Amino acid sequence: MTILTGTVQDGKSDANVWLRRFAGVYAEWLGRDIFPGSLNVATSASFDWSSPHLLPARRRFSLFPHGGERDLFMIPCTIVGLKEQPCWLWTTTTAAENRPDPTVVEIISSVGLRATLTLKTGSTIAIEYPGDWAACSSTHIFQNARSEKMVSTSFSPSSANRADDADWNELRLLLQQCQ
Repeated sequence: MTILTGTVQDGKSDANVWLRRFAGVYAEWLGRDIFPGSLNVATSASFDWSSPHLLPARRRFSLFPHGGERDLFMIPCTIVGLKEQPCWLWTTTTAAENRPDPTVVEIISSVGLRATLTLKTGSTIAIEYPGDWAACSSTHIFQNARSEKMVSTSFSPSSANRADDADWNELRLLLQQCQ
């Protein structure tokens, strides 16, 4: 498990447009509705979406089959103090490859994270994510029929492909093993 600390910062309010537009797609992919907005966090270190340590947990989703113009990367995570709430580090593949500020990450969840955690611009948070798999006793996350389909760049949501509660519980157990 890796912990990344950072400071909440204002965003451009761009995420809410895309999360609203594709709300049904996100709900199908992640097994729950997603709050239409992201939490922007300026981290204490660069976040490299192509790091070999992240590849087992990173999932690629395509919006192309749904009228979108981008593919996305998501990595499941938790925020310290909100462990029971599934969250995801979230970016477009374009932004992951060509980032103007590699220390900024965006987090999405089914709740408004600012309101739920009473965060303000400048608040400090810690994000836990599966980033150092070598230290874990199990290196398989979401390794089942549903999630293997999720890795596909041509992923098409269906009830068989959702990151459902069973998958979330599997992630939570894996994060505990990595502590």
